[in-house]
Amino acid sequence: MDSLKQNALKTFAWAAIAAMFLLFIAGIVFWKERFFFCDASFIVFNILKYKIFYIQENRYGSFITQMIPYFGEKMGLPIGVIIKAYAFSFNFFYFIVILIVYRCRQYALAVIMPMYYVLIVSDTWYWTNNEIHQAIAWMFVLFSVVMLIGEKKSPWFLVLPVFLALAFLTIFTHFLVLIPLTFLWGFLWLRKEGWPFNNVASAFLTMLLICIVILKFLLVNDNGYDKSHLQNVTHFTVQDIFSALRTGVVSKFFENFLTNYWGGVYCS
Repeated sequence: MDSLKQNALKTFAWAAIAAMFLLFIAGIVFWKERFFFCDASFIVFNILKYKIFYIQENRYGSFITQMIPYFGEKMGLPIGVIIKAYAFSFNFFYFIVILIVYRCRQYALAVIMPMYYVLIVSDTWYWTNNEIHQAIAWMFVLFSVVMLIGEKKSPWFLVLPVFLALAFLTIFTHFLVLIPLTFLWGFLWLRKEGWPFNNVASAFLTMLLICIVILKFLLVNDNGYDKSHLQNVTHFTVQDIFSALRTGVVSKFFENFLTNYWGGVYCS
C-alpha cells in the first residue's frame, strides 16, 4: 500500500511541477504587468542606484531574486535585460524549489506547494516581490532538505548548519510564514509518517526554531513597519477579535473559500 501511495504521489508531483512551470511561463508573458506594479520596480531602481542588495525589514531571503539585478548591474547588462530577468526570477525560483522538493523525494510536499502559488494568482499575481511568497518557497526547501538528510541519518554537524541556515531564511524572509510553518512542523511531527527525527531530536529542533522566531521578534520591535503590524498580534482584546471578524478583509477571505478556493480546500 505504501508503495502504491508513493507512486500515486509521485505522479501527482509531476502534475504539480507542470503547474509551477506554467506559472513560470505566464510570468514571462505578463512580465511588464508584474514588474511595473507595486514594489518590484522600486527595488530594482534602488539596487541599480546604490549598487547594493536592497533588503528591507531584515527579509534576507529575498536576496535570491535580488541577485539578478545586483549582478546584472555589476556585469554591465542593459537595463531592459535586467528588469526582464528580475521579473522572470520569482517564478523561476519557485520552479527550481519544486524541483528540489521532488529531488528530495518529498512528493506530498511537492503536491502541496503549487496549491499556494496557484491560489494567489487570483489575488496577488502582479505583486511579484512580496516576500511572503519567497518565504513559502524557503519553507518548502527547509522541510524537504532537512527531512532528506534526516532520513539519511546524516551526522548532526551537517544537519544543524543546514537546518539553521534554511530556518533563518524561511522565518526572516517574512513573519507570516510562521502560520504554515508551525502547522506543517506540528502536523508532520505528530503524524510520524516520513518524519525522520525522534521526539528528543524534534524537540531540540523546535527549540532552535523558537530561538530564531524570538530573534526575529526582537528585530521587528526595533523596526517601524513590521512593528506596527505586530502590535495587532501582541496587543489585543476579546473585543478586537470580534471586531476583526466583521472586517471586509475577513469577510472576503471566507467568501473566497466558498467561491474561488473551494476546490483547494476540498483537495487538502
